[in-house]
Amino acid sequence: TVLIIATSLGIIFGSPVLLVFIIFYFRYRNRQAQYRLVEKALETGQPIPDIFSKEQTQVDMRAKGIKNICVGVGLCCFLTAITGERAIGSIGVLIMFSGVGQYWISLKQKPTDDSK
Repeated sequence: TVLIIATSLGIIFGSPVLLVFIIFYFRYRNRQAQYRLVEKALETGQPIPDIFSKEQTQVDMRAKGIKNICVGVGLCCFLTAITGERAIGSIGVLIMFSGVGQYWISLKQKPTDDSK
């Protein structure tokens, strides 16, 4: 019985760690392949493909704030309903107020030429 419990606990806790390792490994391999492609392009005098010239994308703080407000309200209702304690439901309130702050920041930011 101890062997069965140890094996099942190893699978339960080992699987997420293995999954994260696999994800990071393949991201690393993909990034290395991209670097090799850039090196070959530079060696042969070819222009670098457009996928490597990432421009700074503007984060829509208003949409992010609204999303966090809704997630916070939903989490507050869910946790309060499941546990029956408002103290645990207040975790959702924390996320909600984070969203309120993000929304308020978006209202106070001055628009740039790119966002017009």
